[in-house]
Amino acid sequence: MKNLFIMLVFLFLVFPPISIQAEEGNEIFIALVKIDGYNCVAHTREEYSILQTTVQLINTLKRIKARKGIDDTEYNSRVSMLLHGAEAMGITIKQ
Repeated sequence: MKNLFIMLVFLFLVFPPISIQAEEGNEIFIALVKIDGYNCVAHTREEYSILQTTVQLINTLKRIKARKGIDDTEYNSRVSMLLHGAEAMGITIKQ
């Protein structure tokens, strides 16, 4: 089981995101994104869209931090808030 997980993680890193057409027209969609040490998994296209927006907002925070607009504590607090919001909207987040 652990080898399967490692293989899936490698697959996601090489070919993100993955969409598979299942029987009866149901779609299986999985995307794995790593944000500041957190592994985030989206299971639907809608969740992936939320994840993309979260990544864009965190990248904006990184640019503000680089210009000395916020300190490390404020940056970590805001990233945590964004990740909690994404998690509340269905994104799976593991550290």
